[in-house]
Amino acid sequence: MATIYGLGGEGIAISRRTNRASRSNRININRNIRAKEVRVIDPDGNQIGIIPTYKAIAVANDFGLDLVEISPNADPPVCKIMDYGRYKYELTKKDKVKVTVIFRGREITLTQQGRKLLEKIVQETEEIASVEQHPKFEGRTMVMVLAPKPAIIAS
Repeated sequence: MATIYGLGGEGIAISRRTNRASRSNRININRNIRAKEVRVIDPDGNQIGIIPTYKAIAVANDFGLDLVEISPNADPPVCKIMDYGRYKYELTKKDKVKVTVIFRGREITLTQQGRKLLEKIVQETEEIASVEQHPKFEGRTMVMVLAPKPAIIAS
């Protein structure tokens, strides 16, 4: 805690821990899991059962993976045996955007206008996104997929 003194001499306490994740947003892994017993799910998605946390950590170590608390508010908390690094990457990975133009009724004759609309979207987003799948027809819809550029993902 830092104390800042005002003109009147009174102190104002300000927490220095502003950058840390709050306890509710933190993902507990391995020894940071505080529950005595947890419901464990193996890497294949099969439920192992409710076992003491120290045994669940030992099972995860046998797999060569981490025990990750995925539902801390459940009773007992649900933990999954997984590669935590990969899990964290999946949480931070940006998703792709699928842009769809739907042609109804006689609008199917206006496919060139739909293609121009999608090209305009590409031009307006070229700084932040690249085309992963160029416009193509799927029935009565024209679909295009955009993905964020690597520089945008890094920031």
